[in-house]
Amino acid sequence: MSKIFELAEELKLSISDVDKLTGPALGRPKSGTFRLMDLVGIDTATWVVEGLRANCPKDEMVQKLQHPKSINYLVSQKWFEINLEKDFMKRHLRKMKREGQFFRL
Repeated sequence: MSKIFELAEELKLSISDVDKLTGPALGRPKSGTFRLMDLVGIDTATWVVEGLRANCPKDEMVQKLQHPKSINYLVSQKWFEINLEKDFMKRHLRKMKREGQFFRL
């Protein structure tokens, strides 16, 4: 998941494009990566990465995992609890655009 966020940010892909590419196109559920994070929760997803890094100090690949700027931004704003009816793609789009975040829809 972290690598997908990193690539999405690097390639300036939209949330909907990433979800299309990482959902049914790969034989996975139609939720895709961002929708999955919406279901799991941003806080849980970031805790998993932090837990992996803390518990696998000798694993070089795990140590390279980082949260992208956009996810760090959501965490810094304490936007952990996502209402599935109004997911973070819609809920925070205006503010993220104003503040120059990478997401584009």
